[in-house]
Amino acid sequence: MSGGSGNDTFTEIAGNGADTISDFNTGNTGSIDDGDQSNNDFVDLAAFYNQGVVDAIIDGGGPDFKHGLNLLKEDQKDGHLDGTIDGVDYIDIGNIDLSLLSGGAEVDADDLSYDNTNVVCFNRGTLIRTQKGELPIEDLRPGDLVWTQDNGFQPIAWIGSQKLTVEELKQYPNIRPIRIEKGALGLELPSRDLVVSPQHRVLINSKIVNRETKNSEILIAAKFLTQIPGISMDIDIEEVEYFHMMFETHQLVIAEGTLAESLYFGTEAVKGLQPAARLELQFLFPELFESTFIPRPVRPFISGKRGRSLAKRHTKNNQPLLAKYRA
Repeated sequence: MSGGSGNDTFTEIAGNGADTISDFNTGNTGSIDDGDQSNNDFVDLAAFYNQGVVDAIIDGGGPDFKHGLNLLKEDQKDGHLDGTIDGVDYIDIGNIDLSLLSGGAEVDADDLSYDNTNVVCFNRGTLIRTQKGELPIEDLRPGDLVWTQDNGFQPIAWIGSQKLTVEELKQYPNIRPIRIEKGALGLELPSRDLVVSPQHRVLINSKIVNRETKNSEILIAAKFLTQIPGISMDIDIEEVEYFHMMFETHQLVIAEGTLAESLYFGTEAVKGLQPAARLELQFLFPELFESTFIPRPVRPFISGKRGRSLAKRHTKNNQPLLAKYRA
């Protein structure tokens, strides 16, 4: 089939036989990565390629394709969307049989995006250890009991979130999330990919940490760890929602199996909150905004040049960031 010139919308129906779009991405009036699905050719493939399908493949003993968009691109690499990747038929993808062509050639996998396929690449919510087990952070509410390293189960005092669109991530690339891949910290942690804001701190406790900082455990922002294999800025993500979870005091919680900080109410953290969130916190916890309030970190922080140097030393010596399991 062909849509001709202009921005065309196609529909792919499962089990409807083999289909070919002969002029996909031809005649687009806009970019395929500007967050606008109306200024380019479009076919909705989200029913076939999504996080649920990725998880089902993992549960069935298959590889971790990370997210729906990556799964879609892997399937497109042989020029045919049919659920077969590297010779393996992944039935969880569903009954799709679609060829995408442009100018007589197969559409490159990297030319598929959220804009032209509706397939997103952000993971489901981070799993947090609670009294009820591992729960997605977006399902948690104030008062829910969350496990903390130092004080056992503690009630959430406040939780909020901030969603960033593709346009905002493009305009401010420094706020793109950091993806800590499964096992990248050492000791097979995190247990799944952990996606956090650049400023979010995780706990590390290697021998190098002890020797260089004179502390057995420290908290370091994810953005300082991108020299470590398996830890990088996620440049493919289309949108992200950052969650902020606060307790009466700064705490260490279990996120995807590893120790990470709760919201630290310091100056920079407050600046990063949306105005509505700041007003809500000021109403609920006015003492936090008093000039006499001094936030106390649950573990020592390391940042800036020292943080990057510490990460570089781990890479140079091929040493994991975690030397002992503390959860």
